Amino acid sequence: MVEEWVEQMNNQVNTLEKLEKYINVSDDEREAIETLKTKWGTSPYFASLMDKDDPNCPIRKQVIPSMKEQVNKYGMENYLIWKENRATEEVRPDSIARQYQDRIAFTVVDVCGIYCRHCFRKELVVDKDL
Repeated sequence: MVEEWVEQMNNQVNTLEKLEKYINVSDDEREAIETLKTKWGTSPYFASLMDKDDPNCPIRKQVIPSMKEQVNKYGMENYLIWKENRATEEVRPDSIARQYQDRIAFTVVDVCGIYCRHCFRKELVVDKDL
């Protein structure tokens, strides 16, 4: 018997077609999914918690990409280069990402159960050659 968490990971809701089984995708959500080049997805369980008809549902907003993610009013330009160890003299393994000087995040596995829109892992691309 497969563990429940393994089943959830194996059946990620990470395509428009799979998402449409859970919610009525809005035009804005559809545009972001089809346009943005960020990783997104969630477990079937978490998708089942989404309000089917409300694009403002907090659970939907946590998981589904938004065109607003392209706006960078206050952030560092090309911040992924810094987080991926490419623009720093600090030597650390790819499994450690630093977003702030006094904090780090460990990326223990290559996939997430839920790609939260506020998290760096929706964009993280580690170049194994560097």
